[in-house]
Amino acid sequence: MRHYEKIPLAISFIFNLVAIFIKYYVYMNTFSRTVLAEIFHSVGDVFNSFTLYQGSVYSSKPPSLRYPFGRGRFAYVASLISSILLAGSVFYMIVVEGFINPPTIVVADSWRPFIWFIVIIIFFDLVTLIISLKLFNKLPISGRFLLKPLLLEDLLGLSGNMIAVTSLYISRPDIDLLLSFVVAMVIIVSASHVVYENIGILVGVSAPKEILWRIVKSVISIPDVYDVNDIKSLMLEPGEYIVILQIEIDPSISIEDAARVKEEVTKIIKRIDPSIRYVIIDLVKPQEPSGSFIRILREIRDLKE
Repeated sequence: MRHYEKIPLAISFIFNLVAIFIKYYVYMNTFSRTVLAEIFHSVGDVFNSFTLYQGSVYSSKPPSLRYPFGRGRFAYVASLISSILLAGSVFYMIVVEGFINPPTIVVADSWRPFIWFIVIIIFFDLVTLIISLKLFNKLPISGRFLLKPLLLEDLLGLSGNMIAVTSLYISRPDIDLLLSFVVAMVIIVSASHVVYENIGILVGVSAPKEILWRIVKSVISIPDVYDVNDIKSLMLEPGEYIVILQIEIDPSISIEDAARVKEEVTKIIKRIDPSIRYVIIDLVKPQEPSGSFIRILREIRDLKE
């Protein structure tokens, strides 16, 4: 990720940090549980913006002997931990505490004067969202992985802050409690989504089935390739894959011709999609039964994303 592509992450971090202090001020004057939930929301967004920014910095560093495929997964470990902590703390502070210590149902002093403080935060979210969308449309598909969670963060922030505005406008503790549950559920669902996505990245999922299908079809069409016995792929980072392929070739060809076939296969695979960063080719002599590529194509077709 180039320098200017990190700008939305830095802006999001600063805006969310300012939003925490603004929401805390509003909470201390209203004791609105919806605003309290939004404080936790902003704290979680600060952590996620920070880890995404660090991920962009770390992923830009070249691989080394200790980190042969780079350091990009560090951000997803940190984001996974922060999302779990955020979901747990929100569930306890808002949902559990809300049931244990429900507010007294009385008409509160008007909270409406504090609505404008939340409107300022909504303006922050809109600015970050617009900048992220403009940059998102300029980037290639493989380069958008760091901005996707930022866009989700902005959209969820907008929805949560609008709920907070509604609660402040109504100025009723009982309605405020119900709306705080809504905000808490939004935070927990979004955090669960982040956890799911990060687990998939850390465990390692394969390349999309469309890419695998094109690889097998393209390689088997090479005259010197008799069969494709196996194909494996692994996501190293979002938008970056390694592909391992075992193919059968004529055992009678020379070492030079075998090297030529290997180089040709590698070039064809990398041309299929720019997200394929590494290619490992295992050349073997023909084996029985033949036609393994048909079985592989059938498995790819039936693969559920």
